[in-house]
Amino acid sequence: MKRFSKLIIYSIMMISIFIPIESYAATNKVELEYLDINEVNPNPYYSWGDNPAVTVLDNGLILSVSDYKGDLTYTLGEYYNGKVYWKFPEAYDTGKKPSITTLDNGDVMEVHQGNGFMSGLFYNLGRYDENNNIDWYSVGNLLNPLYGGESSIESVDGTQVIAFQNPYNEIEYIMGVYEDRDFQVKSEGHGGLSYFSVTPNITKVDNKIIDFHKSYWNDGLWYTFAGINHDYFNLSPRDSVKFDDHGKDPVGLQLDNGIILTMFEGTRGGNSPTWYRTGELEDDTIRWTSSTFAQFDGTDNDVVQLKNGYLLNVHKDPNGPSLRYVIGTWDEEANRVWWWINGL
Repeated sequence: MKRFSKLIIYSIMMISIFIPIESYAATNKVELEYLDINEVNPNPYYSWGDNPAVTVLDNGLILSVSDYKGDLTYTLGEYYNGKVYWKFPEAYDTGKKPSITTLDNGDVMEVHQGNGFMSGLFYNLGRYDENNNIDWYSVGNLLNPLYGGESSIESVDGTQVIAFQNPYNEIEYIMGVYEDRDFQVKSEGHGGLSYFSVTPNITKVDNKIIDFHKSYWNDGLWYTFAGINHDYFNLSPRDSVKFDDHGKDPVGLQLDNGIILTMFEGTRGGNSPTWYRTGELEDDTIRWTSSTFAQFDGTDNDVVQLKNGYLLNVHKDPNGPSLRYVIGTWDEEANRVWWWINGL
């Protein structure tokens, strides 16, 4: 009964976002390829909750997951003419702080913490179906309840890498592969990706990964390159490099043109301002070429590049419980990203 009441409250809160669906469709010629225009809304505030994470499916649809009062929810979105049209969020599991990636076969894998302090790591596997939903067909646990903390997942050439924070504030990792409609762990409990670090976020860069993280001692933001051995399922991390004196919860992405983008919540001035840096790869280091305020305030940032080349940032509004998306475009001449809060 408690869970049922919580979902009712959640639904009522979402009504204010999704009320103008029919009137918007009637006055605007919107032609979506996959989603039904009568089931979506282009409101920049697309959901409620915390810790949004986002990935792009093979067909170009956008999948965002987040947590809300102990439940995990997902929503699908489709880009059209400068905006993203989102479906109503649906609950699919319980837990917090999800991370998600798209696998080589087009399915998705989501990893999250259980509810409660140091309550273990769990995963869900899902597949986009003909009803424009995600069919979550497999669920499992990765680590015992006392060991797995905040985590991040990335798929690299058929191998899934999961970085997680252990109880000793170190970043460890698990590696495995997708087989027989499930995730098969090949190695786990590897320490040394980085030490005295929290909030890992890994992203694929060429055939390696970069882990962006915060120092446990509040000594700024750092990144760590790591090579991947697909035969023995281990990483070869390089020395960590500091890239900013302030901030928290950094995330990263390599753009199609090779540029490295990292976004994080600033801790200097403003109301949780989102900052970003861009840089170029030079061997296993990043030569940063820009650092600036992203023109919006937000916490719990995540970012992906869409099939059409635009950038999509999702974050929590620091002034309320809603989640918001922002579209970005890379300006080659200005060497920066322009962000558009209400669409292009």
